[in-house]
Amino acid sequence: MTTEVREAQETDIDKIQELSAELSEMESEEFDPTINPEWCLTEEAENWYRDRIHSPDGFATVAQEEGEVIGYAVGITVRAETFRTTEKLAELESMYLRPEYRGQGIGTQLVDEFKDWAEQKDADRLRVQASAQNQDAIDFYQKNGFQDYSLTLETDN
Repeated sequence: MTTEVREAQETDIDKIQELSAELSEMESEEFDPTINPEWCLTEEAENWYRDRIHSPDGFATVAQEEGEVIGYAVGITVRAETFRTTEKLAELESMYLRPEYRGQGIGTQLVDEFKDWAEQKDADRLRVQASAQNQDAIDFYQKNGFQDYSLTLETDN
């Protein structure tokens, strides 16, 4: 089987939303019950993904095998916080690959596409966030060159 990683198109939005809902469901069940998996299927989410596809600052890529979208990565470039010495960040906002396709280098292909895009956009740094308890995601991103930068702590009020 041959996997193709390509720029996302408007026609991919439904599939990206479906995969995003799978990711959010898993995240909600295993790591963060405050995540609402239903949001991924809303019109707001649809517009958010559409913006990543069409915006000059947006990034949207899909992985497909035999014509079926099996993963995606979306991101955006943003100005860094004013207290930092860097100017432009490229943030990998959401990425998911169906579990049965992991360990084959497809996720790394998605990250590499993001890195190439970020370089073309003259981003100074790259950023990605993962749930603190999601060790598999943390390990994956670290293997792909990301390092710990910040830790966010929360509690119920």
